[in-house]
Amino acid sequence: MSWKNAWWTAAALAWLAGCSCEREPALHARPREHAEEHATGEGEGEGEREGEVEGEGEGEGEGEREGEGEREGEGECRLEDAARVLGRESAGQSLAIASSEDGTPLVVAGHDATHLDAFLLSGDAPAAVTLEMPDAAALFALEAATDTHFVALTLGNCTADGRASPCVHALAIDTSSGHVEARGARTVLLPAPLRSSRVIAASDSLYFARAHQGGPPALDRYTALGGDLSVVTVPLGQGDPTLATEPTEILGLTASGGGYAVLWRRGATEDAASAVVLTTQLDEHQVSALHDALVVESMAWLAGSLSIVVSLEFARPSYVRLGADGEMRGPPSTLRFGEEPPAPFAGRRVALVRGEPGALTVQVRDGAGDDVGSALALGPTVRRADTARSEHGFHLVTADGDADDRAITVRSIRCP
Repeated sequence: MSWKNAWWTAAALAWLAGCSCEREPALHARPREHAEEHATGEGEGEGEREGEVEGEGEGEGEGEREGEGEREGEGECRLEDAARVLGRESAGQSLAIASSEDGTPLVVAGHDATHLDAFLLSGDAPAAVTLEMPDAAALFALEAATDTHFVALTLGNCTADGRASPCVHALAIDTSSGHVEARGARTVLLPAPLRSSRVIAASDSLYFARAHQGGPPALDRYTALGGDLSVVTVPLGQGDPTLATEPTEILGLTASGGGYAVLWRRGATEDAASAVVLTTQLDEHQVSALHDALVVESMAWLAGSLSIVVSLEFARPSYVRLGADGEMRGPPSTLRFGEEPPAPFAGRRVALVRGEPGALTVQVRDGAGDDVGSALALGPTVRRADTARSEHGFHLVTADGDADDRAITVRSIRCP
């Protein structure tokens, strides 16, 4: 769950709020700027979830682009046969895996409606630790804020002042002792159902950028320090009340060193009066050069400016440099099919879980959003799956079987 990307999740959001999110998972992740990274599972419909390697960025766009295809045989990844069964008691109603640059991966799986089972992958047979978590079946993000601190998010419905309200539950998970421990929880009420979102982790925090159907957009920063979890919410659009009546969409999200950048749209995509806005920790600026942007494939800070791979309708992705003032740093360059984007996205790979339970696949993509090699079929017994980066490719966690014979299993996807 890299760009780290938060992403936003297609399945959980649609289930709770009729969300019309275009993937992401996300433009995740994490490194995983994921993305709304979306787990796909039984009863949830079609979705995607991503893991990332080599660089920061987020999101993937759907649909055909001019010159788009598959790079057959190039950098083919393979699904290794060896597997570890983590447990057979988890219901597996939700599933996620997260890893950091130097830390031990963590798997969480839905135990029941109000609990998650957590597995720290530090031994041959890690034991499940059951953690209390509201709306555990609607898990949509798990991110490594540090090597040993993780944050999980679920979507739910809460009651405030006697009225039902959509909400997000956050749980901090600490593995610094070599064991899984809960370290604080927070619930944030949402002004309206989610329309789109992005999630990433960086600098001890999880960032959650969200847009709503009938509510103003915002950025939540969850920080796990000192044995507790804090949250700070920043309104996007400088608190403009008219945003509650306008369609808004989160296009991209990145963070580094305590700073962040959110690329979002106010107004409908097809409306000439709509605007793409860049919000940072310092200020906000309209970005007229990206007015026609449909999807942000990758986004990261580099040398004081933003590097972005962006797609327009019926066109190949372009690489652009953008200053914090919203001004272009040079002309955009179109990326040819099969061409690696410039730094910091060269060599970046994202693993997307796609399809329906029993017919799930993993598709590896590059930093420009192009498929690399063929999709990896996970088999007819796999109901849910998620990926996270590893040293040689990706970790893959799956929920297999049925109610009578189920298992949470970890395997490796090895990439050249």
